[in-house]
Formats: sequence, structure tokens, C-alpha cells
Amino acid sequence: MPKDVLTTLLRNREQLGLTDEVIFREICFYLQAGAHSTANAFTHTVDDILNWGQQYPEDLDKAREDLSFVQRCMHESLRLNPASPVALGAPPRCQIIRWNPPK
Repeated sequence: MPKDVLTTLLRNREQLGLTDEVIFREICFYLQAGAHSTANAFTHTVDDILNWGQQYPEDLDKAREDLSFVQRCMHESLRLNPASPVALGAPPRCQIIRWNPPK
């Protein structure tokens, strides 16, 4: 049994219908996700919470008192700042609309 992801993907490419592009994207994702992802995730989360705190200072106590709120901030920060730029792709036949809600 192979011990690395690349060999596993290459050995099973026909059975799984994997193209070179898909294999390349997956390998890039694993490489990036394994390189400093925890430190980057923490940095982005702290930055996002501090930016949010500047916009809503009256609510900043939530981040100090409610750990479940901080966990939700971490999940949202991971969604907004994925470990790999490859993860930013859009699903097939999807149109992305740029919209800025009114303040």
C-alpha cells in the first residue's frame, strides 16, 4: 500500500476518473494545507476578530467571554481564508455575482 497521496491518486486515476488537473489541484491543496496552516488560520482569525472589533466595539466582549463565539469566528475565518488558494474555486456552471450590501 502506498504511503503518499500522489501515488494513491495516480494508481487509482482511471477508476476514479481523475484528470491531471484534478490530481495537480489535490496535491497543491495537501501541500499547502500541511505548510503552516495552523499558524495561518490562527493569524487570520485574530486579525478578523480585531477588525470586527473595530467595527463593532460594543460587541467585542463576546470574543472575551463566549468561547463558542470564538469557535464560530474561527470557522468563518477558515471559510473566508482557506489554507490553499486552490480551494477558492467555484462549482461548475456557477456565476459569481459581486454584491455589496448597503450599510
